[in-house]
Amino acid sequence: MAPVGAILTPGVDALGVIQPGMEAYVEAVEHIAEAALALVSAPPRTMTGKIAFSYMFLDEIARSTRTLDGKTVMTARGA
Repeated sequence: MAPVGAILTPGVDALGVIQPGMEAYVEAVEHIAEAALALVSAPPRTMTGKIAFSYMFLDEIARSTRTLDGKTVMTARGA
């Protein structure tokens, strides 16, 4: 699994490297966590050898991104 851009962590935020207009190149840590959870929760036979770019993978499987505590949907996908 790989991110599709820089991961918005407190360290990246503190460096101030993310400028207005760069939002398309920044990914929330929640997307990485959701994609990782989806990969390890799937049957191994269906995911072995899969190259997954986190945000695009979540779009592909229509899985919504939730907050790290799992209680709130941040980005809705699918039905």
